Amino acid sequence: FGVSGKSVRFLHPRDRENAEPITIEAEAWFGAGVIVLGNVTVGMGSVVGAGSVVSKSIPPYTVAAGNPCRPLKRVFSDEALINHVAELTKDNSLAQKVLARRQHDLRAMNLSELPVIDKTDLYWETRPHQ
Repeated sequence: FGVSGKSVRFLHPRDRENAEPITIEAEAWFGAGVIVLGNVTVGMGSVVGAGSVVSKSIPPYTVAAGNPCRPLKRVFSDEALINHVAELTKDNSLAQKVLARRQHDLRAMNLSELPVIDKTDLYWETRPHQ
């Protein structure tokens, strides 16, 4: 819109002029009906609650929800996060980078003290022994 002499009905983007990048990193999970706007990165291992509108980037390994979507909890403590990512990827330097990015992003949002969710023990307690 906003083109003098042209009706909005007849305007069409050319060469992706209105396209904004959306990056969804590995292990991210979305509930039903999530809307992700452009210029957003959903970090590795993040969980986005159903019906959320993601208008800003979500740090790695956080649980986020709402409209606008915002981080509510950290998935794993810092130490557990390093162990988890290193075990998944077999790359300790990547684990350190993911943790550093989460810490930086949450500090920038004044959310560095979010509660932690870690259901590892509960999962293994309820699994049948093999």
